Amino acid sequence: MTDSLPSYLMGPFVVGKLAFRDVSERCGVYAEPEMIDRAEDEFSECLEKYLTAGESLFGPYRWERYDIVIMPKAFAYGGMENPRLTFLSPTLVVGDKSLTDTVAHEIAHSWFGNLVTNARWSQFYLNEGFTMYAQRRITDVVHGEAFTALEARVGWRLMRDAVRDATDPVFTRLHTPLPLNMDPDDAYNDVPYEKGYCLLMYLQTWMLTGEVGDERPEVKLDAWLRRYCEDFAFQSITSNDMIRHFHRFFPKLKGKLDWPYLLESEGLPFFKPDFSRSIELTDPADDLLRQFRGPPGNKRDDAVAKATFQSWSTYQKAYFLDKAIDYEDHVNGGPFCDDVLALASTLGLRTSTNREVTMRWCVLLLKHSLTDAFADVADHLRATGKLKFVLPVYRGLVRAQPRCLVDELATTIFHETKHTLDAQVAARVKAILDTPITTPPKEKKKKPRSPYDDISLPGASWAMLIRTPCVGCPKC
Repeated sequence: MTDSLPSYLMGPFVVGKLAFRDVSERCGVYAEPEMIDRAEDEFSECLEKYLTAGESLFGPYRWERYDIVIMPKAFAYGGMENPRLTFLSPTLVVGDKSLTDTVAHEIAHSWFGNLVTNARWSQFYLNEGFTMYAQRRITDVVHGEAFTALEARVGWRLMRDAVRDATDPVFTRLHTPLPLNMDPDDAYNDVPYEKGYCLLMYLQTWMLTGEVGDERPEVKLDAWLRRYCEDFAFQSITSNDMIRHFHRFFPKLKGKLDWPYLLESEGLPFFKPDFSRSIELTDPADDLLRQFRGPPGNKRDDAVAKATFQSWSTYQKAYFLDKAIDYEDHVNGGPFCDDVLALASTLGLRTSTNREVTMRWCVLLLKHSLTDAFADVADHLRATGKLKFVLPVYRGLVRAQPRCLVDELATTIFHETKHTLDAQVAARVKAILDTPITTPPKEKKKKPRSPYDDISLPGASWAMLIRTPCVGCPKC
């Protein structure tokens, strides 16, 4: 390979007993021998489709081959976009191909991140936000708009949680100030991904003004991004470079966008994309949730409920469980249904091996302090080292009751598994567990800098990250 490469992508090696399967002329799959059949079955159909869709949108694929390798369970991320050889988490091998869009994300990095790279880690959204947009344009082509809208809806909630859990509000900006002595990984969260995506979707709305042509808005924005990749190929750029290029392509929009606010504002983005195209996938989940929300004795066919849930894709299951977690009974103060453990048994949550499902089940059971199911938390944390699936569960642990039992569980599992975790994951778990028991501070009303600063954040609370004293425990 003779092309320029960002320094952070230099030097990744995979060493081990690996098998390989070609799935097209330029794509292949590496995995350990006991995993290779499942990995080939999971990804063989999507690799070439995603590459072809990406080329149709953003220009030629410039890296010759595209192969993937399935990493050990300690791998901290869903994927890592090393040119020519993407590293993937084994948690993506779920058997139904419903998480292959992560490969679409890593392939999208072939244009955004690898071909055109952020020059500064404080502007990480130039890599990840642009890649999220490109990923979802690719899945629009390959899987359809309903799938993409549902995945983006689930992504919005991940960003909401990242904003809630941020250790400093500045880590919710697209331009994130990073001190010279700070490791950028310490500020890592979902904000550059999802808030960056929202920025691109907001720019897409400006394509509807009639000032930049008559094509569909996504077609006009894709045309700019294609030129952007051509003009900045194999370069590292800043936000100012991107903005100047945007206004050269769309000169009539110059002076009409408040770039400082778009890039420096904290919290959730003021612009929320339209997720309505996911309704054909979310309506069945909402219907099933209503069945479980009914009063005790509510007639429900559990066999049908289980068959319905098991037939869904991972993102439908995630949407259902996210709604269950977010549900608050403000009248009775109880959970969203009369027996959460019965729901888990009915839907097969306790026996699932899909970590998107078991992570959410753990958060749900910890929210309601279901001590009879605490073993499920231990099983989940032993099964994966992925950052996305580990941190929310430990955050749930430091909020759960009874504190004496939960503290012992959290400490025991962390000491048992920390040697199998990536160093960054272990450090962030330790920071969560070391948070002192305290009383949530009183929130002060801030003077808004813009009319968008007062947007509400459902479920947000200082207490979400603060360990609370033991409540209602005779021992304590």
